[in-house]
Amino acid sequence: MSIKNYLTKFFKKEKMKKINEELYVGSQISKSDVQLLKEHGIKTIVCNRPDNEGQGQTNIDAIRNEANNHGLSVEYIPFVPLRLSMDDIKNFADLLKSDKKPIFAYCLSGLRSEQIAQLAYEYLEDK
Repeated sequence: MSIKNYLTKFFKKEKMKKINEELYVGSQISKSDVQLLKEHGIKTIVCNRPDNEGQGQTNIDAIRNEANNHGLSVEYIPFVPLRLSMDDIKNFADLLKSDKKPIFAYCLSGLRSEQIAQLAYEYLEDK
C-alpha cells in the first residue's frame, strides 16, 4: 500500500463519519487535510467551529485559502454548543440543497456538525 493510500484510508477512518452519500462529518482539520478531502471527492468544506475556540486550532482563513488552492468551496457556520440558531440550521439546509456536494462538515469532535446536519434535514422535511 502506498503512503498516499494509507493516509487516505487513515483519514477516512479517523476523521470522517459518513452520514450519507452527500454528507460527511468529522473533527477539526488542518491545512494538510484539505488535499485528502479533495481526493475523497469532497466539493464543500463547512466549518461549524468558531475561530480561536481552542489552542492549536487551524482557523477558517487558513482552511479557506488552502481549499481555494484545490478548487473546493468553504462555508463558515460556526456555533458553540447549546447556542445553535435557526439561521444556522437554515444556512446548513441551503447547503444540503445545493449542487456543491459531497460536503464535509467539521467542528472539534464532529458532534456539533452531526447535530446541525440532523436538524437541517428535519427542517427540509418539514418545509
